[in-house]
Amino acid sequence: MKSIWAIPGEVHPANGSLRVWGHRSRCRRGQIDKRLSDTGRDFVFLKRQIPPEVSERVADLHIPGLFQNREYRRYYPSGEVTAHVLGFTGVDDIGQEGVELAFQDGLAGKPGSRRVIKDRLGRRSRTSSRSRPRRTGTTSLLLWMPASRTSLSRS
Repeated sequence: MKSIWAIPGEVHPANGSLRVWGHRSRCRRGQIDKRLSDTGRDFVFLKRQIPPEVSERVADLHIPGLFQNREYRRYYPSGEVTAHVLGFTGVDDIGQEGVELAFQDGLAGKPGSRRVIKDRLGRRSRTSSRSRPRRTGTTSLLLWMPASRTSLSRS
């Protein structure tokens, strides 16, 4: 899935290309104009969760100032039963419910840090011995037993 975003004030479409974009992405022209006219914002999402084939057709228009980001969409193999167990994350990938929330610290990892000493011109002169290595997140495997799924579905 992709999301289409823009920097208001930097979008300069050729004649009619924004109308074509709106048609291809199923976004109303008034909604697009309203978002692009908000020049007080650094960026605006114009459309999120667009299927790849639609985003390719939008990219083919080559509208300056329009950008695309890859987004992920969850798929739960056993539907709503596993959705409640696995939980979900917010847009910033922080666990909100279920296993995602319970194991957030282990799954996410931790960023590292390094202290450097700079001279008065901002050039790095040396690296201090005080540093903390980054810790990558762990990979977890959750086994789901079909018999458990049936009993959970009935209760």
